[in-house]
Amino acid sequence: MAEHAAPIDATHMPDVSRLVREVARTGQARKILADGDEAVLAPASRRRSRAKQQTQAEFEAEMRATFGGLKDLIDPDEFKRQRRELQVDNREPRSL
Repeated sequence: MAEHAAPIDATHMPDVSRLVREVARTGQARKILADGDEAVLAPASRRRSRAKQQTQAEFEAEMRATFGGLKDLIDPDEFKRQRRELQVDNREPRSL
């Protein structure tokens, strides 16, 4: 059985309020230490709405819109030459 903690209004506690906003923004829990005691401040879980299912026609339209998106951004021959150079291994083989 899940227990729900009683809420504390941190409006008039600037340091705590800043931590609450940070945890809510990043979605990452923070460990709080004070005089040997520790607590964890974690974001409350939120229900996510289900994304609308994409139709096949919408998918195909998006795919067509991306065709040619990388044209003229890189020279394919130069890219292949650089890739070959990076794959050269001049190290001595290891012996066990």
